[in-house]
Amino acid sequence: LPFVSDQTIGIRLPSDLTAQKFIEDCGGAIFATSANLSGESPCLCSNEVKEVFGGKIAAIIKEGNTECLCKASTVVSLVNDMKILREGSITQKEIAKVLQKQKMSV
Repeated sequence: LPFVSDQTIGIRLPSDLTAQKFIEDCGGAIFATSANLSGESPCLCSNEVKEVFGGKIAAIIKEGNTECLCKASTVVSLVNDMKILREGSITQKEIAKVLQKQKMSV
């Protein structure tokens, strides 16, 4: 794995039931890279993943019948304060609404 200068990790919580079952069958957690190279745009289709990673991956698990995602995952940093690094399918407004219920802030 490449050196990570900021010493942080990302945690992904998929909504797809197939992905959840796969993770559960693997012991509850998987240590893996995202489907993009650091600093590059996220891959939204399995074909894009194949182009970027070529023969370096063993398999791709597709989510449902959808070939391409509409938006990438939302990326949130919880280092010191919460900060949205990339707004994706879950918006800042949706996160703020949940946090407001928990008496937290964005």
